[in-house]
Amino acid sequence: MRVTDTQVACEAAARPDVAEEYQNYCVECSISYIPEGQTSTFVIPMEPVMRENIEPRIGRGLPAGISFNGLRLDQSAPVDAILSAYTIAAFDDCGGHVNPHVGYHTHIVTDCQEAVESIEGETSIIGIAMDGFPILQPLSAADAKATELDECNGHFAEGIGYHYHAGEPASNKILPCHKGHTIKPERRP
Repeated sequence: MRVTDTQVACEAAARPDVAEEYQNYCVECSISYIPEGQTSTFVIPMEPVMRENIEPRIGRGLPAGISFNGLRLDQSAPVDAILSAYTIAAFDDCGGHVNPHVGYHTHIVTDCQEAVESIEGETSIIGIAMDGFPILQPLSAADAKATELDECNGHFAEGIGYHYHAGEPASNKILPCHKGHTIKPERRP
């Protein structure tokens, strides 16, 4: 098995256009590769507003949301990039890994995301989506079918209003889309 074992190799392999010399690698990046003191700022609407039309997929660069304990809840791992270069960045026990471009982040919801409260008849809330709606723990397959989740894994419920349920860990999707308006991050020089 070939594993990236330097910062240079990590940076070359952990991107969509993987250089040929790093194809067919297990991408392992160390948290020490992230500059000390690096911060990320996300702007989330305080009052969510539904869109008329949803975007079919959460865009690159914009996470699905943020967990209450500060974990970036990222979009699906890019299967097309993984398969085209035969590279993969393995997940740790929390469903996350380090990428030099976004730092530590998770692609699935596990017990590592701190649940802060629960509404009767619902799973616990673990974070906020980038459109401002709550993200709750996944439902079992049977409960998801009975709940009739929409295309973004969301629904309305008394006491909480519209909210999402994270996808099951095997789905490789915390959320497939946002139902509400998101605020695009500004590009800085």
